[in-house]
Amino acid sequence: MYHKRHEQETAELLRCLSLYQCLTYGQIMRLLPELKEDILSGLLTRLEHQGRICYNRLTDTVTLYQDTVINPDTLAGIWVLLDFLPQVSYHTASSYPVILTFFAKDEIYEVISVPSEKELLINHAVSTLPTAEHPHRLVIVETESQISKLDFPCITAFCRVFPDGTIQYYKKQGVTTPPWIEEF
Repeated sequence: MYHKRHEQETAELLRCLSLYQCLTYGQIMRLLPELKEDILSGLLTRLEHQGRICYNRLTDTVTLYQDTVINPDTLAGIWVLLDFLPQVSYHTASSYPVILTFFAKDEIYEVISVPSEKELLINHAVSTLPTAEHPHRLVIVETESQISKLDFPCITAFCRVFPDGTIQYYKKQGVTTPPWIEEF
């Protein structure tokens, strides 16, 4: 039983790494809540010794390959995804400008990151995406001042993601407590 569960957790970790290229230790702890910290640490050490992952203890990041370029937008998007656990039934990496897509409570969510000074580009790129499924778009911004510059279909909320995984959500009129946080 333990061995079978251990294999499933290893497979899920490797699946997430293949999708997103990089995860922080804290993100892995949240993605695999069944694992106690000492077991996760042992699992990462074992996978690293087997050459299946690279664990950088200085940056606290785990990748499949040593030369993986860490994308901070993807890491921020994963923190947003983690805010919806355990209600997430499926998640996957997406194509630009969407970082990742996930399903929670039978609703589709798209996470989009907007670098500073790229608001016009993102407005145009997202406006060309289909909206037939009426996705809830969660838009990561670097500063609150970007919010007034963004206008495209299906925006549910804006958010700022801090390095520790803390997320501050906004609507155009100011800070908001997202309804899914209260529901979950």
